[in-house]
Amino acid sequence: MDGQPGFAPEPVSGYPGEQPVLLSQAFDLAVQETGLGVRELAQELAWPLARVRELLGMPDNRPVLRLV
Repeated sequence: MDGQPGFAPEPVSGYPGEQPVLLSQAFDLAVQETGLGVRELAQELAWPLARVRELLGMPDNRPVLRLV
């Protein structure tokens, strides 16, 4: 599907009105009920941690390593 319009991965942040609200609500409930963490959710979904954080609306505040 490479090269076909509509199939390239795009960041959710590019569509502010399209945040997956139900996923973040379900995650909040799971945190309260079971203590689930973001890493565990990413592992369970087999998604990259960065993608799960993006979909939950959690900014990645880690410093960026740059080689100069």
